[in-house]
Amino acid sequence: MATSTRIKLCLQRTMLAGATTLCVGSILIAQSDAKVSQEQPNVLFIAVDDLNDWTGHLAGHPQARTPNIDRLVARGVTFTNAHCAAPACNPSRAALMSGLRPWETGIYTNGNPAQGVLRNTLTINRHFLANGYKVKGGGKIYHNFAAEGRDDTWSEWVGLFPTAGGNVHNLNGLDKSHFDWGPIPAKTSDMGDHKLTDWAIEQLQQTCDKPLFLAVGYVKPHLPWYVPREATLPMRFQQPPECIGISAGRQFQQPPFRWDVKSRCHSAPAPRTAPS
Repeated sequence: MATSTRIKLCLQRTMLAGATTLCVGSILIAQSDAKVSQEQPNVLFIAVDDLNDWTGHLAGHPQARTPNIDRLVARGVTFTNAHCAAPACNPSRAALMSGLRPWETGIYTNGNPAQGVLRNTLTINRHFLANGYKVKGGGKIYHNFAAEGRDDTWSEWVGLFPTAGGNVHNLNGLDKSHFDWGPIPAKTSDMGDHKLTDWAIEQLQQTCDKPLFLAVGYVKPHLPWYVPREATLPMRFQQPPECIGISAGRQFQQPPFRWDVKSRCHSAPAPRTAPS
């Protein structure tokens, strides 16, 4: 099977599987048909927003089904004792891309401007660019494109891909801003992350005289949780009203929950033994 095909299988399921708090950026070395030095292998950098440990191989959630992420993990190394620098997009991404902790940059929240701090900081993409790589990126890598402070540190940056039919609001009836979910009138191929995957595959299939650093940032499973209608099955919402404050009897597209007998609310998975 060609390398690009293997990558496609992994990325397509990564997009749909779901889960982390940004700081999970998966780095893998991808083989390539391009004739590049073994000392400068091509690098595919994958960041999945709000992934947490909800993957099959980490067993962080009983409903997580991530066969292709698990296949990818089997080909490399997993760090199970990993921690994000801050529980928010902007500071954690700034820390991941620069190697600087929030207390070093002053970027603690999504509202703290990162442009001035990172403008002259050696970030991951700038490092590869300075070492002769063609550096391409798309999706959500920094909290926003301007957060890095300059636009001359990528060979090509394509940004976010829009989701067709995603201009909706309050599908679940809670009217809580981004805390929304439900099916939308779109095909799987209309979803922004799917379009990002197709773009990434095109880049991997191209032959280039320079080594490639490709940053692919998936937005989901960051809320809101809108999914193509073709990917949903109707079932009754099983979480009791007192847990989330909704009217009893309303129906949603929602998978079954596990229950905590005392609180009658969704219970977290049992704690796992931390690695030594």
